[in-house]
Amino acid sequence: GPVAPTIRARVGERATVVLKNQLAEPTILHWHGLRPPEKDDGHPRLAINTGAEYRYDFEVNERPGTYWYHSHPHMRTAAQVHLGMAGLFIITDAAEEALQLPGGARELGIILQDKRPDGEGRISYNVTMGHDMMEGLLGSASYVNGVRTPSVNIDSALYRVRVLGAANARIFRLGLSNERPLT
Repeated sequence: GPVAPTIRARVGERATVVLKNQLAEPTILHWHGLRPPEKDDGHPRLAINTGAEYRYDFEVNERPGTYWYHSHPHMRTAAQVHLGMAGLFIITDAAEEALQLPGGARELGIILQDKRPDGEGRISYNVTMGHDMMEGLLGSASYVNGVRTPSVNIDSALYRVRVLGAANARIFRLGLSNERPLT
């Protein structure tokens, strides 16, 4: 399925996020690369049950960059991330904005995963004993932002591409089909 929404913040702002668990199992969110107070960091012991809410409220003090967040319940992190509970957390400040890098429609956020769709195209997280448990699930199909065959129309301008490798075990090698360099 689709991935979680992208969150954008500026250095020094407060991040106030309310997680409402609509899953049939406990969940909690962890802010990967951020350093919020312990109560806001998404430790598995803080997981909430179905129907419950968790309020995060912390100051964003990290450098500008592309960070991410993901579900983090005990023994279910891989499954929930695989099914779409992972999103970008983008931090900016005045110095980064002064660089005038491409933005808006010319900034693409890409979350890469691999999955094993069934014959109907449905995704589940069914790991097998052996390789899947010891080294991680390797899917048979690549997905971008939860979509099997994504596309985006672009023009000949420069684009800023923010890429997150959110696969369970796969390492992706990226390149352009015309073999031009990525900078």
